[in-house]
Amino acid sequence: WGSLWLAQKQPDQAVQVIQAGLSANLDDVSSVLRGQYDLGLFTYEKFASLALTYPHILDQVSVVVIDEVQMLADESRGANLEFLMTVIATRSSEGARLQLIALSGVVGDTNGLERWLTARLLRRDERPVPLDEGIITGDGRRRFIDGVTGEETTTPGYVQRVATGKGLSQEIVIPLVRKLVDAGQQVIVFREQVGETRGCAEYLASALGLPPAKDAIERLPRGDQSMASSALRGVLGRGVAFHNSHLSPDERRVIEEEFRAIDSDIKVIVATTTLAMGVNTPASSVVVVGLEHPGDTPYSIAEYKNLVGRAGRLGFSEHGASYLVAMTGNDEHHYWQRYVLGAPEGLRSRFLDERSDPRSLAIRMLAASKRVAPRGLCGNDIAAFLERSFGGFQERERHGDAWC
Repeated sequence: WGSLWLAQKQPDQAVQVIQAGLSANLDDVSSVLRGQYDLGLFTYEKFASLALTYPHILDQVSVVVIDEVQMLADESRGANLEFLMTVIATRSSEGARLQLIALSGVVGDTNGLERWLTARLLRRDERPVPLDEGIITGDGRRRFIDGVTGEETTTPGYVQRVATGKGLSQEIVIPLVRKLVDAGQQVIVFREQVGETRGCAEYLASALGLPPAKDAIERLPRGDQSMASSALRGVLGRGVAFHNSHLSPDERRVIEEEFRAIDSDIKVIVATTTLAMGVNTPASSVVVVGLEHPGDTPYSIAEYKNLVGRAGRLGFSEHGASYLVAMTGNDEHHYWQRYVLGAPEGLRSRFLDERSDPRSLAIRMLAASKRVAPRGLCGNDIAAFLERSFGGFQERERHGDAWC
């Protein structure tokens, strides 16, 4: 998306402004810099760029809310998020009056995050809606941890496998999703790859024979259609949707909103993991097929917990269930021990680890130095910035001031 700005100066203008924000050029930041908006929603990277290039924007802001703060530990985006939080912490130390609120539903040990931010930790480990978390095996057996009692339960023959002779996951996914939908549930199926989301949606649409999602089809953008757009209309005609990066932002938004609607005609969404990051798409049940990113990088426990956490959301359902597809005995053992029984990883900095290059972060600061400080930045400024980071804080916690 890049970024999205919303405003509500007057209640009767809210819808107009929100729609304008969705259709406007999202790279045009002049109105934001002039303080014309009450509420802004940004990606980590976009807001970090604005705060660094136009530091006065932080003087206009009283509260910064960072969602999914467990992304600090993410190998790909963790350094970007920490860069943003360090910029905010730096400006706060220089007199900017900012309240910072960091949110996460799947974090293990904070490893001092609250001390780094000079903040108060508010933590709740009880889930407001019970979640039966577990596995569906290749022979159709269900094994799960009861969300109320905490006991392990096994149900043999929960579904009857559809034999194709190929040993594919769809032999379990089809009868499982059919069972859940027949029980009146809405289901999210998470797949590893973009192409898998479309393929899975197509075979589920063919197998389930659901009524068309007419409202969603009617709301989709008109005009020239990509291959993904045409495929989306095809599966929506049979009550199923997919959600991935090949769709336009407007198409993804329609799918999200229609799935949340009361008495929605979309009974199943097949999506990549991005649907679980900052997008409110509650479901009755979640099915997870595969636990590796492209490049054979396994999901973290926090990522997995974030996926299954889409099931049984407060205000939408009274109970949730998750089904991690394990086609082999080895998969069942590994998934159960590592993911179902595992706790989310503790927060750790990616800012200064061996796979991050602090030099690139320094270059980002130097590139905007004339706007950050009229005299420009010197080496001491950059060193102080790195020391002020969460990574610097953790190093001092481990080694004392000698690390500096």
